[in-house]
Amino acid sequence: MTGELVLNLFGNPVVTLDGAVVTGFQSSKVQALLYYLAVVQRQQSRSLLANLLWGDVAEAHARRSLTAALSNLRRLLGDCIEADRERVAWRRDLPQRIDVALLETALDRPDVAALRQVVDLYRGEFLEGFYVRDTPEFELWMARERAHLRERFMVGLAALAHHDADAGDLPQAIAWTRRMVAIEPWREEAHRNLMRYLDEAGQRGAALAQFETCRKVLAAELGVEPEAATLALVEQIRAGTLHRRAHQADARSASDAELGTAKEQPADQPVATQPPQPPHNLLLQLTPFVGRRRAVAEIYQKLCDPACRLLTLVGAGGIGKTRLALHVAETVLAQTNLTQGNEQVTFTDGIYFVSLVAATDRTELIAAIAEAIGLPYQETGAPIQQLIAYLAAKRILLILDNFEHLAAEIAVVSDLLRRAPALTVLMTTREVLNVQEAWVYPLQGLACPPPLSPRPTPVDPPATALPADSTEDDPALGYNAIGYDAIDYDAIHFFNQCAQRVRIGFAPEETVDAVIRLCQLVDGLPLAIELAASWLRVMPIAEIVAEIENGLDILVSRRDDIAERHRSMRVVLEQSWQMLEAREQRIFKQLALFRGGFQRAAAKAVADASLMDLAVFVEKSLLQMTQRGRYQIHELLRQFAAEQLAAQPAEAAATAQRHGRYYLAYLAERTERLVSSEQRQALNEVGEELENVRAAWLWACEQRDVAALTQATDSLYQFYWVRRRGLEGQAVFARTLAGLPPDETDPALAQLRMNLLRKQGLFHYFLSDYPAADHHLQASIALAR
Repeated sequence: MTGELVLNLFGNPVVTLDGAVVTGFQSSKVQALLYYLAVVQRQQSRSLLANLLWGDVAEAHARRSLTAALSNLRRLLGDCIEADRERVAWRRDLPQRIDVALLETALDRPDVAALRQVVDLYRGEFLEGFYVRDTPEFELWMARERAHLRERFMVGLAALAHHDADAGDLPQAIAWTRRMVAIEPWREEAHRNLMRYLDEAGQRGAALAQFETCRKVLAAELGVEPEAATLALVEQIRAGTLHRRAHQADARSASDAELGTAKEQPADQPVATQPPQPPHNLLLQLTPFVGRRRAVAEIYQKLCDPACRLLTLVGAGGIGKTRLALHVAETVLAQTNLTQGNEQVTFTDGIYFVSLVAATDRTELIAAIAEAIGLPYQETGAPIQQLIAYLAAKRILLILDNFEHLAAEIAVVSDLLRRAPALTVLMTTREVLNVQEAWVYPLQGLACPPPLSPRPTPVDPPATALPADSTEDDPALGYNAIGYDAIDYDAIHFFNQCAQRVRIGFAPEETVDAVIRLCQLVDGLPLAIELAASWLRVMPIAEIVAEIENGLDILVSRRDDIAERHRSMRVVLEQSWQMLEAREQRIFKQLALFRGGFQRAAAKAVADASLMDLAVFVEKSLLQMTQRGRYQIHELLRQFAAEQLAAQPAEAAATAQRHGRYYLAYLAERTERLVSSEQRQALNEVGEELENVRAAWLWACEQRDVAALTQATDSLYQFYWVRRRGLEGQAVFARTLAGLPPDETDPALAQLRMNLLRKQGLFHYFLSDYPAADHHLQASIALAR
């Protein structure tokens, strides 16, 4: 490559070399390969690139297509890409100008001048209008990158607007903010800032018109009304009481926090007087808070809502409720002012954290609150009345931590809220509280990458074609491409932070697959991640993962600064277990047999769980219900409950029998639909329950349940055949044949063996193992005779 290579990837993508537009790409997949490598700029394996763009064909074919695409790029662009037999990498040392990289570099620097120079590079969405057929993994990466870049650009625009408004250039601030609204019309924060700038510029009518635009857009796009902060702002504009210096929370949070831009007070303007910081008892946290940006913003927003005076953070033990509540409290303290209704208010009388771990009853609950806020009891008068009298006229935020074991005393909190109208309570609990005034914010684990999915395949192969077998997920291929930028996930970032503290010099890029697997095993549970990372002092990450796969006992800590209830994952789970009634324990440990989730009907058939039972488990943070109505058990909870079930062998055997027979019957019920016009839906239904189906089949093999295996064989074969999972099908049926009893006098057993041999032969044929195919088919024919 002799000239400068220019890639303009915002808007419709254009590639030029030495000033001339590059054409001659053999296909859109070749272009996609170029764009991916240029943006990611990291070494990638050929296997991953092949799966990224040619995942709809056999791997050998995909790798040949990748080689051809690289040759095409080399002819058009020269040596901008390095490749060997295993790896492909983008060369960053050659003359090049990539708009995405230039914009990201400017956004990474706390320099408004640099950002101003490149902001016009954003000519539209990333790869706008670019489409590649049959590449779901590339489409996923492109969609994630598009959303990431759009959000970063919006943050940059907010920073420019805030900077120019501070400098007195309101027309330019208005222009930047109008651009934000044009890109994301539903972004209410941008509408508010635009209303402020317009009002400051003397355009009150335009500011009020902007509110109407915001209201209509929110109704049309999202079906919601404007937030309380927006309604309060428009009332201030109508009343003529808005003063800009006191109303920059939205702009600052979206710009200063991300860009770190220093702001200087103009010499001709007086310095705004900040109110004194409220009293508080918040201790300095010694480690940085990681992730949960959306949760922090939403909880903060609810504390701004006058209708929300009791907000409960609900989640399982170790999920990070306490740390999140403390971080939100620190955020409130840093902002000092919150908007409630139509007036600016401050928790002027204090922000207080109340640990309830040691409180056991109503008296101790009241005492814990009084001690935290520094209330000196008088000799006369009931403690609750003294507490109410003290709080009655005060603007206080109370953080009540670990309330679940005091749920029976919730009336105390309700009474305080009724008698102290300026009081707001933020509460952490493992259980949903059954009081009308409680707002529920459910918490789950930190986000981590999803499992690698098998290659997408057509549902209806041509009748005359033999189905090429797919390549099953191979952990050796890793997550370094196909849209999995691991550090983007909060769980991975949190583990890396913990690991760096434990072992300075820990290199996450060398162990990314193991770190991802660890975070998946614990479902992103922060406590479990932290406990696992502590073992890096004495064993490599791969061994830690293996230990977690074998049980919970490794998830312990001997550190002195960890609360006793958090020293062991088993202790945390035991606490949740002891809070269940005997019947609830029986049902929940039987639910542990499900893998990959379950539907309500299955829970009823296997564990006799009613809808009310499932609702109780959801309220106690032991189950989560997906948008599709499917129930999920946190993996560590499932392991713990499975241990409780295994301790009762008779009960475990009976539950396994119900589970096995339910899912093999589930398969059998779909036999006809799997070869009919309803095939697609039936395949999806089996695929959704595949982990449970595998467990049921294994149980039937171990029990040598000929009847159950017979009824499900055709359905399981059809699923593996159409979904082109011949490798798995061949392995499953081989193990089944090997485990059958040798008795040849039982007609039902002989029929099953014949059917399995025939299908095993077909799997071998599809896999091009013709001698094995012939052997199994001949054996099947011999039995038929």
